[in-house]
Amino acid sequence: MSAEAEPGHRIVVFIDMLGFSELVNRFDSEMPLGGFRDFHYSSLDELDKQLRFTAHPLEHRFATFHGVIEAHIRRQALNDAPHSVTFSDSAFVAFHFPVMAYRFAVDVMRDLIIRKTPARMGIAPGTFRGRRYSSDATEHVQRYSFQFFGTGVVAAHQVEECGLKGMRILLHPDLSLTDHSIFTPIADPSDPAKPLKVPVAHELNYAIREYPTFMHTPDDPDGFNFDADPLTVKIELMAREAPDEPGVQIEYQRTQEAILRMRGLPGPQ
Repeated sequence: MSAEAEPGHRIVVFIDMLGFSELVNRFDSEMPLGGFRDFHYSSLDELDKQLRFTAHPLEHRFATFHGVIEAHIRRQALNDAPHSVTFSDSAFVAFHFPVMAYRFAVDVMRDLIIRKTPARMGIAPGTFRGRRYSSDATEHVQRYSFQFFGTGVVAAHQVEECGLKGMRILLHPDLSLTDHSIFTPIADPSDPAKPLKVPVAHELNYAIREYPTFMHTPDDPDGFNFDADPLTVKIELMAREAPDEPGVQIEYQRTQEAILRMRGLPGPQ
C-alpha cells in the first residue's frame, strides 16, 4: 500500500525506551544537585555538550532519549515533514515515505545506543490522525493534551510489544519489503508457550555501517577495548551496568545476537 493510498496514511515509527520504569523507581528520589536540568535539543552536538554536566542516571537517559529523537526529527523536517508526538519514555513519528522512516529509525537507534540509552521500535503502515495538541499552565495547575490516533499508531505499538526482546527495529508484516540487506529476517528462538502477538518476520538492519568516529562517555571504565565496534561495546557496557537479572539481561543477549545476523555473522550455537 502506498503512502498516499488514503488521506492520513503514513509510515509510523513507535519508539519505546527500555528499562525506564526501573530507572525511575531507583533514581527519582535522588534529586541532582540544583534539581533536574532543562535540556535544549537544538542538535546532537549541543545535546552532548549538555550531557557532560550530568552524572545522574535518570536525567542522563531521559535527556538523551528526547534529545536524540528531537535532533533527528529536525533533520527530517525538510525531507518528509513528519508528524510526531513524544512523551515520557516513548514517541510516535509518522512519515509520508517508507525510506525516510527507515533512515530515521536507523539513525535514532544508533545514536541512542552510542549514548547508552536502550530502546526498541516498531514500524507499521496506517493512518496517523493528529486531532488536537494543547497546553495550559498556571502556578498551581498544569494541563497537557495530546489527542491523536490511527491504524498506524495501533499497529506500530503492537509490533514493538509483539514479544521479541532486545534493541530492535521491528517491521510490521504489512510493509512491502524487498530483498535488500537492510531488511533482516527474524531468527529468535521460538517458544510455543509464548507465541508472538504479531507475526513479525523482519527487522531493520541498523548495523550495516560503522560510525566514522567513536564517542565514549566519561563514565566508561578504563581499560576497555574502545577500538572495537562501537555498537557492540556500548551494548556490552549497558549490560554490565544493568541489573543482573534474567529478564533484564535477555534484552542485551538478543540484541547482540540480532546484530550478528545483521552483519551476516554466525550467532551462538
